[in-house]
Amino acid sequence: MAKAATTLEEESRRALADALDPMSDEELRAEFERQKDAKPSAKTPAKSVTDVLAQLEAVRDVRLESDGARVATCGELTPSALQDLFANRTCALHVPGFGNVDMCTELARWLADRPAHTWGGTDTAYTAGIPVNALYSSVDEAIAYFKEALPAMRAIRGAANGLSPLDKLRLELDELWPSGATVSRDNPYRRKMLAGLARVMRPETLLDGITRVEGIIHTDSSMFLDSEHGLFSANIYLDVPTSGGELNIFPVAMQQPEHLQSLVRVVAYFLQYSFDPVHRERIQRQLHALLPAPVTLTPRAGDLIVLNTGRPHAVRGFTAGTRVTLQAFALHEGTRPLQFYS
Repeated sequence: MAKAATTLEEESRRALADALDPMSDEELRAEFERQKDAKPSAKTPAKSVTDVLAQLEAVRDVRLESDGARVATCGELTPSALQDLFANRTCALHVPGFGNVDMCTELARWLADRPAHTWGGTDTAYTAGIPVNALYSSVDEAIAYFKEALPAMRAIRGAANGLSPLDKLRLELDELWPSGATVSRDNPYRRKMLAGLARVMRPETLLDGITRVEGIIHTDSSMFLDSEHGLFSANIYLDVPTSGGELNIFPVAMQQPEHLQSLVRVVAYFLQYSFDPVHRERIQRQLHALLPAPVTLTPRAGDLIVLNTGRPHAVRGFTAGTRVTLQAFALHEGTRPLQFYS
């Protein structure tokens, strides 16, 4: 009986190890194709974007109310500041001087000189690491994302001559948050993800129209905020333009007066098309008309800003200089460790 029990335990351990092991490239290719085939076809909306825009453009002087959330500015990260942010009591957490300014300046120079790659429809270029969008683009780009992840993080550490500001952030989150923080493996392929993406914005990469001045209002997760779950974005600023480049956050309330409540879903619908080149200009103008006045932050080199990506936000344009940041997402899900990835 003891031998049989031991064999069963060994089989269980092997099964668990198999479930945790990262997929090979061949397994990843097969899983990518399986998921693509299993993905349900998109439903045709009852009304087209053009129809909804036409209806809203006929309406004047209607604006959603703010939930009143403000920015928390702290000298350092604290558990209480993180709790307020994750519970959506604040709209952003700002830590001035989180990163050493001299290190940030050197990193910005190094990153700005590297080859830049753009991702369709955005105003941002990437000079170290591949955006997580690659996991859903093509199987070759998904494989490239994982292969470039560790070399990109090591390259940034090499340029920083030690731990990068995002490494410091991940360590402090692990130390401060009760359930800790870890580099995420939350993907179908069980592979460690990139934790730190270098992003560069220049005047010549900005898009045309209203977005050249006001930026692209967008969200990276559901606008319907939840205090137990949320995707948060952390940016550490390495270089900023002398004028412009401010971060606008629109703290829209989920509960509106009865005559405005239906507009919350209209805004959520528009936000799905923020980067759509066909409708972008009209959608951005409608979002500016409908959303409450933004909370504006003017970051400096070395600053850390963390926000819930479900809150509509935009980076304003600028005419000279460069905006260089290191960015990572932190997924908050109840008592799980924070999942860190880019």
